[in-house]
Amino acid sequence: MYSESHLASAIGKGKAMLDDGFIEHLLLEKEGVVETADKDLFVTADSLHHVILISDAMGLVELHQLFKALEYRDDVTFAIRGLLQNEKTINDVGMRILHLLDGFQTLPHVVLDPRPFAEVNASHAPMILTYHEDTLVATATGLSNPVYMENKVLRGEVGDLGSFGSVVTISEKDLTEVMKERMAKLDMQELKEQAVSNYWDTATFYQLPKAVQNQERIFTPLITLHEDITLDDGTVLFAQGQQFNTLEQLPFTQRLVIFDATDEDQMAFVKSLPQTHLRTTYVTTRFDRTLKWDAVKAVESELNAPVMQLNEDLITGFNLLAVPSVVTADNVNKHFVIQEVALGGSNE
Repeated sequence: MYSESHLASAIGKGKAMLDDGFIEHLLLEKEGVVETADKDLFVTADSLHHVILISDAMGLVELHQLFKALEYRDDVTFAIRGLLQNEKTINDVGMRILHLLDGFQTLPHVVLDPRPFAEVNASHAPMILTYHEDTLVATATGLSNPVYMENKVLRGEVGDLGSFGSVVTISEKDLTEVMKERMAKLDMQELKEQAVSNYWDTATFYQLPKAVQNQERIFTPLITLHEDITLDDGTVLFAQGQQFNTLEQLPFTQRLVIFDATDEDQMAFVKSLPQTHLRTTYVTTRFDRTLKWDAVKAVESELNAPVMQLNEDLITGFNLLAVPSVVTADNVNKHFVIQEVALGGSNE
């Protein structure tokens, strides 16, 4: 049995490995459109969505006031650029976001995403970016009012609308730049050669038993805190025992297929799966070790897609019990749906 702390870690790692992590844009078309001044762009208020660039430098009180003022707006996303000086990993930023969301019944959509910052070369926050579909149509610095932006855009005013109110210098370092710096410090060629040379001698295969019956299971990915999370002054932000559903903040939009690539029946099953609008990620419990890297190439060639190797974090993070299994998410009810399929004459 896995401990709750291991489950929490595994859920986070599994989702970080598989999830796209992209902002989902609102795509709506309604009657009563206007044409903006800069190009043939037809918009309504409902076809616009907004990204507000925020920073820890704004302070907890101001951020909470901002979230509270806009918690009713499902067309607003709050973006954080990257890591603070004292943060080492993405998980550190995730915990900071949890702190920010403490006490909100309706959770604002807060994401770690440096791309909108880079798009406008932002150095100060707050800043609001207004989009029509995937097109950035208007920006304003020192402002976080989507209604103001909608009124301006609907009157044909686009582009940089100017500066309003006070701003702070963004304290987070761009996540992309942090990753580049860390990569630059590594001797990638040496690491690659060592990995290629030693991998198949040391690779661990995490195998699962074959499914003995067709069944559908539901799994809710809950993280349980094992100690209080407090501020420096002792204020408790999150109490021991409090639970968080990871699908509340990070919807899962893939189909995950777990199987044994060395089993002919399971390979045939995987190839027979119907097409879906979801991106499919293939994960095998093992490859033919004797073929080394040719085994990977053979399976990927047969499926015409990349194939991952199962690891312990994925087993725990998605509550995997048997193969083959197909995992999707019910993002409305906030749980994973796991289909286990019995093959080779087992119970149908």
